[in-house]
Amino acid sequence: MPCSRDRWRRALRVPLFLTLASLFALAACSDESGGGPPDPEVVEYQGVFGSATTAGRLAFATASADVHLLAARAAAGIPLSGTMDFIDGTAQVVLTGTLNGNSLSLTGGGYTFTGTQADGVISGTFTGSQNGSFTATLVPDGGFLIQLCGEYDGDDSGVFSLTIDGDRSGGVIIVPDDGSAGQTGRARPKAGTANEIEVLPDAFPTLVVATGTLNAAQNQVSGTWDDGQDNSGTFSGSVDACIAQ
Repeated sequence: MPCSRDRWRRALRVPLFLTLASLFALAACSDESGGGPPDPEVVEYQGVFGSATTAGRLAFATASADVHLLAARAAAGIPLSGTMDFIDGTAQVVLTGTLNGNSLSLTGGGYTFTGTQADGVISGTFTGSQNGSFTATLVPDGGFLIQLCGEYDGDDSGVFSLTIDGDRSGGVIIVPDDGSAGQTGRARPKAGTANEIEVLPDAFPTLVVATGTLNAAQNQVSGTWDDGQDNSGTFSGSVDACIAQ
């Protein structure tokens, strides 16, 4: 049964994640205490997942030492661990898996995530008691991610979640009001601009389907979309809309 927009609006209001800066701050405190060598840097991805009936946030990470080991041996995937948090309060699912080259595999709690990494974004699908799509963006070393949630209207309508880094690059998940599973895509800075982004679907990676403008604080976005098939409209979102009510 298709979900109402209000239900999906609530479902995609996921809270922001901790950034690497907070992890580095904890490591700095440990260093000052003389308790041993600093903690290794963390290679971390954060994002969202969605289906016709559920949504939530996804996070997984590994130590940089594993990345170096993989580069040296090139024979095994990078081990990962993470969590799958449902916005409806369902118990958190612990995930483990690997990033082998550009191929991601995570499993846990009866769920399996399979995705492909390109330019710091991993997108793919998951199966389990719920089936759907996901996208996760690499947290820049010492940097941060911004997550904006909102709605789009016009000839079609639905909700979206956009996760970008300071360079305006990241992942997007779009869930139509018709109740179908989410679709994933990429965000990138629009050439020659200081605060505009373009969105390209993973299914058609050369087609710009939406262009938006971020406000100065990058906590709001608005713009227009056009799927190239005589369907178009507008969209808007904000950081606040991602915070669970």
